[in-house]
Amino acid sequence: LITESIRHADFVLDIHSCSSDVGSFALPSSLDLGELLAEHLPVKYVIESLVHACLDGGTTLDAALWNDVPGVCVECGQHTHKDVGKCFAQIILRYIVSSWFSNSSSLCLQC
Repeated sequence: LITESIRHADFVLDIHSCSSDVGSFALPSSLDLGELLAEHLPVKYVIESLVHACLDGGTTLDAALWNDVPGVCVECGQHTHKDVGKCFAQIILRYIVSSWFSNSSSLCLQC
């Protein structure tokens, strides 16, 4: 179901929180639009190329790449951190504003 949705999306934004106490970071796909958006997200770090370390695939960004759909996976920090919800909201807002300017019409959002 997710792969089918991604196949029809213009962009994939995959947002998470994690168990480790880390700063927020973005993992863009190798497609130009993914890297461009990641550079403008309110995160502490943008980590390039690491998203493709999954040898067997299976991630949302693997499915996006197989279908030539740009995307970004974002980790918003530790699950229980007081600012994780604020980070989620800022990421989504930044994506919405960016998509208005780029005329993207379809979104696959997985939280």
